Amino acid sequence: MYKELLIWPLLLEGQVVYPPDAREMVAKACDNFPVDPMIFNRMPDGKLVQGSYGTAEEGEGWGIPPQIFFGGGQGLIRITGLGLDGGDLLGREASTIATAVGTLLNTPYKFKVNTGQCTVKRSEPKVYWVRALMLSKQKNSMNAFKDKATGRFTLASVEPLIRRAVIGGVVSQARFLDEQCNEPALREQQIGTDDMLGLTVLGGEAAVIKAKKDAQVYALIVNNLVFSIDLELKGPWLAGVFRSRGFGLIRQRIVR
Repeated sequence: MYKELLIWPLLLEGQVVYPPDAREMVAKACDNFPVDPMIFNRMPDGKLVQGSYGTAEEGEGWGIPPQIFFGGGQGLIRITGLGLDGGDLLGREASTIATAVGTLLNTPYKFKVNTGQCTVKRSEPKVYWVRALMLSKQKNSMNAFKDKATGRFTLASVEPLIRRAVIGGVVSQARFLDEQCNEPALREQQIGTDDMLGLTVLGGEAAVIKAKKDAQVYALIVNNLVFSIDLELKGPWLAGVFRSRGFGLIRQRIVR
C-alpha cells in the first residue's frame, strides 16, 4: 500500500514543481516545525537511511526503497509514503507539513491524503516512461560505461546499468512491500527471473549532471527513458539512485 500527500499552495498555481525542488521547499519549510526526519530519509542523528537486499557479490545488492519520496506536478507538491510504515509516518506528519509549506510561502493552501495499492503482475509488454533515472554517482563505475569509440556516455553504452536499475528497483520494492504489508507475499513472485521480463530500452538520453546544488556531487542519469517490460505496474514504482528525492518514478506511457 501507499499514501500520498498532495499540497496545493495558491502561490504555486500554474507553475510546474519538479521533485527535487519540492523536497528542497518542504525541507526549508520544516526547519521551524517538529517533523520526523524520516520524512527526508534521515535518522534522528541526521544520517541518511541506507540498506540493501544482499550484496553485489551475491548477485543482488539492490537498495531498499525509501519509505518516503518526493514528487511534484502542476501547482502541487506530492509526497508519497510506501508500505505500512511509510504510510503511517506520512499520515502523522501530513497536516504539519502542509502548514509548514503554507507558512513558508505565506499563501493559502489546501491538501489531501490519498491511499492506494502498488501492484505488479506478468503481462504482455507494457511501455513505461521515466523522466529522470539516476544510474550512478560513483565516478569510477560511471566511467566504465563510456562508449569506447567516442569516450562519451550513450544510451547503448549505459544499457546494462539501465537494466540493473529498473529490474533491481522493481524487485526491491516488491520485496519491501511484501515484507511491510499484512497480506500474502505475492508481488515478488509475480516478477520471475530477469530473462523472463523482456526488458527493452526504447529511448532516452544519457548525461552527467550535478546531483546536489550545494555539493560537488555528480551523477550519471538517463533523461526521458522509455522502455518496455513484460509487467503491468500499478501505483508508484521507483528505480535507480536518489529515489527519495523523486528520481526514477516509473510511469506507464500510453501508446497510440
